[in-house]
Amino acid sequence: MGAGSPKTPDGRDPGVIRRPDEGRPLIEIDYVPVQHFLISQNITKMKERFPLTSGGVFGEKGKNVRVIRSDDPLKTSEEFAGMLTEGMKKKPLVGKQGWRVDADDGTVIIWRPKSKTPDSPVVDIGTRNVKNPVIKDQKIHFLEKENEK
Repeated sequence: MGAGSPKTPDGRDPGVIRRPDEGRPLIEIDYVPVQHFLISQNITKMKERFPLTSGGVFGEKGKNVRVIRSDDPLKTSEEFAGMLTEGMKKKPLVGKQGWRVDADDGTVIIWRPKSKTPDSPVVDIGTRNVKNPVIKDQKIHFLEKENEK
């Protein structure tokens, strides 16, 4: 790392771990954080069920949010959020129903079974603090399909 790069308290560069190796002295091994790659891989796996537009958003344009319609919005929102965050550690929301994932690249994904919109689960994808986001910052409401007449 270059001059002025942050160091860990023991003087090592972040992104390097040390481990013993068969009686040899400790060696340093570079590693790449996992979750950044998981987001990209998960989006690739999701693309048939939940396509991502060329603009980096899911669903269709709603009033102030993105919208994904289905026969069972709660089940669809759980499926969407689960596929997007597969392999990542979920933390329960404090004082609310739902959970949150803080990906290593700064992306924050929050799933809530209820929102201010009646019968509309929501997934918030926050990428404002991400240097090169894989997807855009967006809020997605899951709504019941409208009856076709």
